[in-house]
Amino acid sequence: MREGVIMVDNDDHIKFINKCLCDLYGLSAEEAIGKIGNEVLIIPEDRHIIIEKNLARMDGLVDEYEIRGRKPNGELIWLQINGAPLRNDDGSVVGSVGIMTDITQKKKNLEALKRSEEKFRHLFEDSITGVFQSSFQDHYLNVNSAFARMFGYDSPEEMISSKADIKEFYVHPEQREALKEKVIQDGFVENFEVELRRKDGSLFWVSLYAKLRADDAGRMILEGTCIDITESKSLREQLMASQKLEAIGKLAGGIAHDFNNLLTVILGYSEDIMEDISPDSKIYDAAEEIVKAGQRAATLTRQLIAFSRKQIIHSEQININGLINNLHGIINRLTGEEYRVEFQLSEDLAPVKVDPNQMEQVIVNMVINAKEAMPQGGTLSIRTSNVLVDQSYKEYHRSIKEGKYVMLTISDSGIGMDKATLHQIFEPFFSTKNDAKSVGLGLSSAFGIIEQAGGAIIPYSEPGKGTTMKILLPAMTDSGYPASEEPSLTGVQGKGHKILVVEDEESLGKMVQKMLSSMGYRVEYTGSSLRALKRFQDGESFDLVISDVVMPQMNGKELSDAILKINPQQKILFMSGFADDVIAQHGILDPSLPFIQKPFSARQIAPIIYKLVNASQQNLRLMILDDEEGICKLFQRSSEKRGHICDKACTMSAAMRLLAEHKYDMLLVDMNLNELSGSEAIKTIRDSGCDTPIIILSGMIQPGTLDGFGDSGVIRAFEKSFDNTPILRYIENYIQQQE
Repeated sequence: MREGVIMVDNDDHIKFINKCLCDLYGLSAEEAIGKIGNEVLIIPEDRHIIIEKNLARMDGLVDEYEIRGRKPNGELIWLQINGAPLRNDDGSVVGSVGIMTDITQKKKNLEALKRSEEKFRHLFEDSITGVFQSSFQDHYLNVNSAFARMFGYDSPEEMISSKADIKEFYVHPEQREALKEKVIQDGFVENFEVELRRKDGSLFWVSLYAKLRADDAGRMILEGTCIDITESKSLREQLMASQKLEAIGKLAGGIAHDFNNLLTVILGYSEDIMEDISPDSKIYDAAEEIVKAGQRAATLTRQLIAFSRKQIIHSEQININGLINNLHGIINRLTGEEYRVEFQLSEDLAPVKVDPNQMEQVIVNMVINAKEAMPQGGTLSIRTSNVLVDQSYKEYHRSIKEGKYVMLTISDSGIGMDKATLHQIFEPFFSTKNDAKSVGLGLSSAFGIIEQAGGAIIPYSEPGKGTTMKILLPAMTDSGYPASEEPSLTGVQGKGHKILVVEDEESLGKMVQKMLSSMGYRVEYTGSSLRALKRFQDGESFDLVISDVVMPQMNGKELSDAILKINPQQKILFMSGFADDVIAQHGILDPSLPFIQKPFSARQIAPIIYKLVNASQQNLRLMILDDEEGICKLFQRSSEKRGHICDKACTMSAAMRLLAEHKYDMLLVDMNLNELSGSEAIKTIRDSGCDTPIIILSGMIQPGTLDGFGDSGVIRAFEKSFDNTPILRYIENYIQQQE
């Protein structure tokens, strides 16, 4: 026989072994006969099987099984044994006979096949790319988990059983037929872009690769892969649109610069006229229309200036204000008439380095979110400011680095969010909306864009009180390098004034206490508004109270009202994570009261405290040198409204006469005078011995404007505007810090 044959007695002693089995094991019959079979032929771990089978033979059982043997040289083999009992003449079982077949190679082949199947099964199941097989009758035969998740299903089984016809997933079912026709024609398709529908009804774009194959039954099937290209497709479309507009942008800047000077005079005097005439006057409506038209023209000019500075698809040094001004029209169209949009943009905003297209995406996403949070209408506030980030910001964003930043604040008066929701808003696909209108990638995408630019987003919200998003981006110097970190306080120091800090979050309250103490103030802290009020009732006095607005038991406004009944002269500064206008909209706080937004740095709060605890600001004497008399007169009127004296000079000789007659706190010089340039005018002023600080004025400020002035005492550059309040505020703060 070609199979091995062995006969053993009931105790498994070998009575017979054929040549085939001897050859298989590499031993002779004499070496085997008389020895115990399981000890000679079977590995120790499987010997119990032989013993059990031999016992079963006593009852006459016949069986077939697999077992592992070991040759004298140590080689492991697999055997298939067909066993039966041996009987004597009277029918008694005296042993067993086994026919043994070597199945080692078969076992190896099966194991290799199993490993191969498992390998490709894992490759199929664990791939992050969607993989599918479908019939030509438009039914999915097999899909992997990534493919099912792409469509919003929990498992491949759920997806396959959900729809009888694949075309139901297609926004345009005829594209399925086009796909099949192309596969029949070419044998495969690649980069086939198609718009599909998820389980929840939302739409997305994919790129397909598929080929034609026959299965074991000879049926034609489609198999391939697909990837979600929704975001990249959107970015491609934005890029193409931007490239078409690039040529227009080159023309826009030149037009806007000169037009801006004319609009400054038109709007400035038009608004002055409006203040001086009664609403009942015959010319009131006409004057109002002039102002409206001028404001629309000013908006267009700002858009042109911002647009002309744009460079496409890479990070660049930009002014966030310009970007926002460029989006005015889009923002107004997104919100509609039932929403009030307020812009408060800091005129001396530092530049930042970011991709402008991505930054526009961040702003638009947040405006859309704010609108959807105000279903009945409301107020949207957009602000910009320079901030100095210090250790206090670690309470809100652990990884943010200290230094100079530009803060963009977007606030709404909407429904707000609780803390649990607030912690999830930056997660991909998370959405507070239940109507499947959003894919939930807006804030996640914004988070990635801002983090990649080295910044941070700090959200603040409470149910029923709106939401505030504070976007921090590293400020840049004119040379394009990050602005170096400044000291926690420059110039303004306390003089031992006594301050009470009221804040229900202990870690934040103690941080503010430490910050103000380092400035030279005597600071006490309490975490309860009721305990703070008790101190006043007991006769204590403080030069200033700094109170959070939203607190349990008694909010900041209620505490303020109670303190002012005891001491009507008490000075109080409010702080909150919301913007002051959002707080005011909910009737919590009068917008005229002193207020600072959280988070804040020592540099931000220091001048505010200084103004509150020290004597009122002194009147200043200013001089403006500009060859356009209208600009000079407008700045004079703005200065007088704030209690300052401003002399005007339209020529260099007039300026020199004024400098000989008066001592000034600040000089303002136009960059482009008729008779000479601004730099030449400044040199003439300095050669005369005048060391008064100088501010440069221009129709359009660009990065590097101050580079050519060196140590000539030029401290800032401002774009001309019909609203001179930001310039005057800057001058007031600057003079105060020098004292």
